[in-house]
Amino acid sequence: MLYLALEGLAIQQINQILKLFLLTVYLIASTSEIFAEQVTKYKNAVILISSTMTLDREVLTIPINSETQYKNLAIRVNSCFELISPRELVGNIDIERNDPDEVRIYRNFLLYNQNPNLNSDMENSYYEIRLQDCHDKEEIILNEINQ
Repeated sequence: MLYLALEGLAIQQINQILKLFLLTVYLIASTSEIFAEQVTKYKNAVILISSTMTLDREVLTIPINSETQYKNLAIRVNSCFELISPRELVGNIDIERNDPDEVRIYRNFLLYNQNPNLNSDMENSYYEIRLQDCHDKEEIILNEINQ
């Protein structure tokens, strides 16, 4: 049993290292002119948050570099962009989760709209977060936003 628990932990650590590696590659590549031509950046991210316990769902439109509150989550959107070659929308967010016992902060949480299996995972969370869209619309955003 201990072997299986250690194996599961090792797989989780490998996944986290792989995601960090991919983020590092993206950040390095995004500074080059070649990659910059293949990316479209947007002003807003549309995120779907679902509770796995109550099955409540809410769609939030959050401007880049701002933060909004959803239950015990503070969600800050760092970027939302479209990769032209695979036609994939990608969002980068930070999440602060206030639990009764502790506060957890997840930095550089990646969301993919076409491949949600690549999304970063929040440990022991009752919420599933998905990227629905990125856009530049100047419409009124109804959820509370903190700059």
